[in-house]
Amino acid sequence: MVELKVSKAEGPDGIPGELLKSLASTDEQEYFAICNQMHETGAWPNDFVESVIIPIKKKSGVQVCVDFRTSSLVSNA
Repeated sequence: MVELKVSKAEGPDGIPGELLKSLASTDEQEYFAICNQMHETGAWPNDFVESVIIPIKKKSGVQVCVDFRTSSLVSNA
């Protein structure tokens, strides 16, 4: 989790990157075990598979769909 960026928007799970980066080694191992179990069983929480799509206006003056780009907020987990 060292590569995880901080001061970024949270996804639908509401877990900020700072929280995950601050986990102690034993907490990180437990979190990893939980994620592995979810992967093996295929049972993922809805917050982990959802994303929030945010339209961001481009610089052009007209406001039609092609004048926007999108950014998706996904779970940090």
